[in-house]
Amino acid sequence: MTTPAAASTADRDLTRLGDDRVFSYVYDGPGRETEAPTFLLVHGLPGSARDFRWLAPVLAERGAHVVRLEMPGFGETPLSTEPDASVEARGRFVVRASEALGLERPWLVGHSMGGVVGAMAATLSPAAFAGLALVSSPGLRVHRGFRKARPKLAEAVLSLPFAERVLRVPMRRLFENTGFRGATDLGIRHTMRCIAVTDIAEHAKRLKALRLPILHAYCDHDPFIERDIFDETARTVGGPVLRFAEGGHNPQKFQSVELGHALTGWSRGELY
Repeated sequence: MTTPAAASTADRDLTRLGDDRVFSYVYDGPGRETEAPTFLLVHGLPGSARDFRWLAPVLAERGAHVVRLEMPGFGETPLSTEPDASVEARGRFVVRASEALGLERPWLVGHSMGGVVGAMAATLSPAAFAGLALVSSPGLRVHRGFRKARPKLAEAVLSLPFAERVLRVPMRRLFENTGFRGATDLGIRHTMRCIAVTDIAEHAKRLKALRLPILHAYCDHDPFIERDIFDETARTVGGPVLRFAEGGHNPQKFQSVELGHALTGWSRGELY
């Protein structure tokens, strides 16, 4: 596994969507006026800008601008910025955040469910993005992590009176046992809401219809998504493939050097 000597320690910034709503992001890279490719990184569920803290310095060291976006309800972006949990609303937020930051056709990188949101953003505004990298992201079929979560059932149970208070500790324990430590109660609740309204079949249609460059990066032994789903998606959708023997669900952390080099090469037309 390959990682840089240290993770990024860049500070969060807050900016506005053009109205009173604010969102949080982290910038890594050269001076913002420098001519260079820009990567807009979208985390999964739950998640934050920290999910890319090992990838960001690799991209920045290779001269790229790196914007690590924090989705509404996660990190320092308030849920009130976009309370709608639908994939369309979250994709629209990514488009609007990119516009608010003045990004010119950035390369989208979506980790896990961030790839679903990234595909929606690229569908809503295809001319706004140069390409989409799917990092350990859901594909053309429902994967085991989605099945085990039983999101619609969980959402229905949590909507019952007093259920959220009674189930708060068991839900937190479940998230921690599956590797999602540090998630807030709000983050856990919103995660379940977002997953419950995600339609993988509709996501598959969007992926097949996209006409911008797509890169696939994933690991052989992902605990949440089967490798044959990754392989099938890459064959069907097309584009360069980075498949790692190790790294689990997080190649952006454990294979960050190789992934970062591939992403910058891809943005320069060196990978096809």
